[in-house]
Amino acid sequence: MSADHSKQDAPTQGPSAPAVEESTWSVIAVALAPERLRAALVVGAMTLAALSDAAGVGLIVPLMGAVIGVEDVPGTGKAVEWLQSSLSTMFPGQGLLLPVGILIVVVYTLKTGLTVLSSYLSISFFFTAQRKWMCELLEHYMWADYKSVQSQRRGALINNVVYETTWAGKGIKFAFLFMSQVLLVISMMVIMLVVNWQVTLILVTVAGSLAGILWAGSHRYSLGVGRDSLKLNQVISAQVEENLRAIREVKMFGLETRIVSSFRERAYKLIKMLTKFRVMVGVPVPLSELLVVMILIVVLGFVELNSPGGAGRVLPLLAFFGLASHKVFQNGSRAFSGSMSLRRFVPSLALVNQIASKTTEPAKVYSDSGGGPRNTGYESGGDIVLSDVTFTYEQGRGPVIHEVSFDIPMRSTIGILGTTGSGKSTILDLICGLYSDYEGMISVGGQDMRSINFKDWRRGVGLVGQQPVLFRGTIRDNITLGNLHGSEVDVEEAARKAQAHEFIERLPRGYDTELSDEGALSVGQKQRVAIARVIYRDPWLYLFDEATSGLDLKTEAFVQDFVATLADTKTVVIVTHRHSSVREADRVYVLEQGRVVEQGRFEDLQTIPSDIGFNSSAS
Repeated sequence: MSADHSKQDAPTQGPSAPAVEESTWSVIAVALAPERLRAALVVGAMTLAALSDAAGVGLIVPLMGAVIGVEDVPGTGKAVEWLQSSLSTMFPGQGLLLPVGILIVVVYTLKTGLTVLSSYLSISFFFTAQRKWMCELLEHYMWADYKSVQSQRRGALINNVVYETTWAGKGIKFAFLFMSQVLLVISMMVIMLVVNWQVTLILVTVAGSLAGILWAGSHRYSLGVGRDSLKLNQVISAQVEENLRAIREVKMFGLETRIVSSFRERAYKLIKMLTKFRVMVGVPVPLSELLVVMILIVVLGFVELNSPGGAGRVLPLLAFFGLASHKVFQNGSRAFSGSMSLRRFVPSLALVNQIASKTTEPAKVYSDSGGGPRNTGYESGGDIVLSDVTFTYEQGRGPVIHEVSFDIPMRSTIGILGTTGSGKSTILDLICGLYSDYEGMISVGGQDMRSINFKDWRRGVGLVGQQPVLFRGTIRDNITLGNLHGSEVDVEEAARKAQAHEFIERLPRGYDTELSDEGALSVGQKQRVAIARVIYRDPWLYLFDEATSGLDLKTEAFVQDFVATLADTKTVVIVTHRHSSVREADRVYVLEQGRVVEQGRFEDLQTIPSDIGFNSSAS
């Protein structure tokens, strides 16, 4: 390819996983801060659901006592005695079985409603947060500094918008699940303390020791899996995007096997890591069930051997602690497993927090040049003057253009001629206003370009690139780009001037033809639609960046004829490596290694670099 790729020397590494220096819950708190009221509502519903669940389990004691005819269950506290006394007073002569049964139904009905409510609120929060973050990250990249976006791999950026926001949303989901399970454990512990604090203390000691051992070993492991999977997902997404974009080169250079092998290796590494992680996450639940069974067997044996009435008299208490212990250990182990999954998603949450926090108001982005407010009173037009302009993509890599100076008079046609890597496309990007961190001065009508509001500036600029860019939507949408200031007549007039109207009319749906299919139009047809788009905008400044490179002779001739029609009415800048594109230019600037080495009319040039083509005397 002969296009200028000097700007591709910029770094292409994607954003890496941020080092998670804050605690897990600090990261979550930052993520929840914008929706703290909704988050509080979710936690409130979860708390009430947990309390009602624990209360229902607590009613097992009087229920079992009523079933076996034991009104005074040994080992229970005053709260149970008070409840039994109150129910006996409210329902005299009926026993406790019916009132306790009714109360259990009421409590569990309440618990079911609150559980469904908390589930709805948490799931709604999760999906809303995910959608919000996707929009915020895309907005950030759309409004971000052009240089910062260009310096990152597109696949990594796509991964961040589409996948990392999903993992961050799952992090919030697991955070809510963790909180609900912890709240249930705490509520159950409270009921257990009320029933018998001695037995509860023993269970808490055993459970706390086990949890402490497992927690210490899992914290760093889970965070490490999260960071490594984030990096691998970014690399895999970037690799897929890059290889599919270069599919022609892949096929022509026989890279299919190499690429698939590399992809398979990374995918295997990711799957192996996540499989091991999921197995580790699943271990605590069956382990807790085994522990509960062992504790119950030991307690039953101890009571049978040491209690005068055997295990039958304390059966209500044993049934309660059996069920309560099962819930505590089961939900505690699930909370532990959930915390491992949660920590795996913390790097994604931290990345989303980091990017979303940098989102800037669009009005500020395009009205602040970094050195103060931009002038909002700019009027289109004027001579463009570059004075000693030097630009570097990255510190330490050397400048791409060096002390470039030249003039672009109003309503003139200027050619910028150079080989690949000479810096000509970089100069065009500077004229577009996409970079502002250059040395020297670029002025328009005597006004420093860095002081001009970018939104005002770009209204008067029409860019036609080497690869015509068309967006999803209809041909009409691609010409107007949502700017409906003109009529249907204006759209067709722009297409006629671009010699696109005839082939558009031959399409089955004409201007309403959808362009979602890459093969819907040929390259030449796409270029004509792209030119029609610029004509429709009616800019005062036309910029052509290798606009004829890769086109057939007929389409190239059309582009050159179109440029000729703009003479003396519009300012035209043509960046190219082709002599034929600048023969009729008012002035041509020849670039070599980022410097202007000659300027003048094309026929007067003497030092055209040999690898551009033939020299001027031979032409």
